[in-house]
Amino acid sequence: MSIYQPLAPTAPLRQQVYETLEALIARNRLEPGQRLVETELAQELGVSRGPIREALQMLAREGWVELRPRHGAYVRKPSLEELEDYFQVRTLLEVEGARLAARGTHSGDDRKERLKELREVVDRFTGVWREHTSDDPKELDEEARQFHQEGSQVFHRGIVELTGNQALVDLLEHLGKRTSWYFSPGVLKRSLSAWREHNRLLRAIERGDEERAVEVMRSHMAATRESYLRAYRERAGE
Repeated sequence: MSIYQPLAPTAPLRQQVYETLEALIARNRLEPGQRLVETELAQELGVSRGPIREALQMLAREGWVELRPRHGAYVRKPSLEELEDYFQVRTLLEVEGARLAARGTHSGDDRKERLKELREVVDRFTGVWREHTSDDPKELDEEARQFHQEGSQVFHRGIVELTGNQALVDLLEHLGKRTSWYFSPGVLKRSLSAWREHNRLLRAIERGDEERAVEVMRSHMAATRESYLRAYRERAGE
């Protein structure tokens, strides 16, 4: 079954092609080092080569694709340095988001409803991963990976939405695409620990404890960073 879906003429084709390929690269459906052939992509997506070429140039500017003279376009492999830089920036934003969320800038019934929804997310995902006993990431299929990633993204986005700061929401959403790209199955080894940390963070925010929220988020991001770096090195050594 093809991983591509034909595009509909609802937006500029180059933008649709860009977004389609970006999502496939971010989810590792198009793997690092894989060649992106214009004629094949045009056939799969049902468009001419023009929008494909423009989209590949856009992807290259954003760092998703490498354009090699006389050889074509290839999906880039993120470097260890990129991963380090990414977590440095994301940690700064996530910690500030946790502090503002605990401060309660976003108040009233809407805040109560959002906190209730986050509590349901945490309880659900913590329960699921508590029942999973294997530490071998090879036993976790694509569905398990997406389940963890999507749940984590929902939680982190929910926290930052409590700040009422749309710029912060947008920045972290952009960085979230890179999270999927840097992901590898080895990261799933600490899924239960991650959701327990989410639970501690949410409790601090529910109490309005800024200091504790900052402490938990900083610790959570440090542990997450280490798991990604470890998984990256393990894959590089394969």
